[in-house]
Amino acid sequence: MNKKNLVLLIEANSPYFRHIDEEGMKKNGALVSCLFDSISNVYLPLLSMCERLEKDNIPFKFMMVITPVLCTLLKDDKVQDQYIQWLENKSELAKKEIERVCQNAELLKIAENQAEKITKARDDFENKYSKDLLSQFAQLQRSGHVEFLGTCATDAYLPHYINTPEIISAQIETGLHSFKEFFAELPDGFWLPESAYVPGLEKVIRSYGYNYTVLDPRAFLFSKDFVDNGTFYPVKTQSPLIAFAKDQSSVIDFNLEKGYPSSPVYRNENRDIGFELDQNALLPFISENQSRFATGFKYFSKENDSVYNMEKARAQVIADAKAFVEKHAEILKKAEACSDCSFVSQIIHVSSKTLRKWHESIDFLENVFRFGAEADFEFTCCGVLSKKADNLQEINPYQSSSLGTGYGEVLLTGKNAWMMRYLQKACERIVDLADRFPTDTGLKARLLNLGVKELMLAQSTAWGRMIDEGVYAEYARKVFSDCISSFTTVFDSLGSNVVSTEWLTEVEALHPIFPWMNYRIFSKKK
Repeated sequence: MNKKNLVLLIEANSPYFRHIDEEGMKKNGALVSCLFDSISNVYLPLLSMCERLEKDNIPFKFMMVITPVLCTLLKDDKVQDQYIQWLENKSELAKKEIERVCQNAELLKIAENQAEKITKARDDFENKYSKDLLSQFAQLQRSGHVEFLGTCATDAYLPHYINTPEIISAQIETGLHSFKEFFAELPDGFWLPESAYVPGLEKVIRSYGYNYTVLDPRAFLFSKDFVDNGTFYPVKTQSPLIAFAKDQSSVIDFNLEKGYPSSPVYRNENRDIGFELDQNALLPFISENQSRFATGFKYFSKENDSVYNMEKARAQVIADAKAFVEKHAEILKKAEACSDCSFVSQIIHVSSKTLRKWHESIDFLENVFRFGAEADFEFTCCGVLSKKADNLQEINPYQSSSLGTGYGEVLLTGKNAWMMRYLQKACERIVDLADRFPTDTGLKARLLNLGVKELMLAQSTAWGRMIDEGVYAEYARKVFSDCISSFTTVFDSLGSNVVSTEWLTEVEALHPIFPWMNYRIFSKKK
């Protein structure tokens, strides 16, 4: 009998939101709040979930991608202090809210519950975990409950650079070095940003010691080679890099509008006092003349805007988690009957963005593990499965991505296609600069290292997606333009042999990411 396996893969990512002064925090409060919301509503609850499961002896394993950018932000002292201040302001808002709704028992219960969560988040972050969440997740890896995947330095869309292999190598090498810096070890698997694959990538990934990767299911299903076991068993590429396929049903399961999160009894994330109350009632969380954003105080469910009922939502979470487990147990049972492999598996992918926008998400995951303990499958990780896999079929995966309709076309629309010409020119220039200045030190080396970091930040797909979706588009346009402008200043300074140390020091302070960066990684490979 084949072994049946379910793999939960959580992708934790964030654009590089970092504002070192109070004015920057006020001006970009909505963006900063996205990161802090993720800490409060995803990462801290995820750690608490793991502690409860361990305490109750519930077997659990899952995979995580914590991108280098997010690792940098979580480790940044300034960001940590800003998060604590953000919680303090939120606590003050909670006191005002409790007073405001004290005459309504239903609303008061919700406000008090939210206040308790804010207090717990601060206590856990500052006292229990000493502001170091990465160490807590690393401990889960050491205990065998979590398996990390490495990834690129920033979430660059690698197929765009397939004709400039130095760019792809630099992104992968920087991501690998970053992983070692943060976790003091090397990962076994590699996560492709946006699951974006194009033939030839597997050779570069394998050359850095990675043993497996996870692809979009289209890479298997549209391959010119008939894949004998579909998406339920890994394959190998010519490199040979082992490849697993994500399960397509997870796209539906975790769809905010159509999947489990869309239940009418769940909390309505679009109704928030940050958009509904008078500005003065939101102080000090949202300052005067500051753009409004979500506060976390949401009192209504999705069902005809009725008051949110925590007990009903809890019951629905349990029912949905049970249905999820039963559904995938049945799928794996059918896959087992059609396969003669040593195991069958499903890779369920969910992003931290989805978890953040679904209030009940961590409770759902916890109940999935609890129901899964009694199911006819095992929670495991791809690293474990890759060592058990035998007689792997060799295929040529099809070019694919999880973006758009599978080809990343949302990064080259009428709104954001203009970005690509700047990126391509900057990529040509950095490869040329790395070869022109192979042994330079001092100010020139600092300039080149800065230019590399600015280019990598500009390569993030986040900016193009934000512009295409019209979500914080002006901010994304400004960040991208500033990064390209800084890179161009580096290029011009090296060409004229005139360096402004004041400017250099100022930009280095704005973006203290990858402090160990060595621009020579962009040199042409011999």
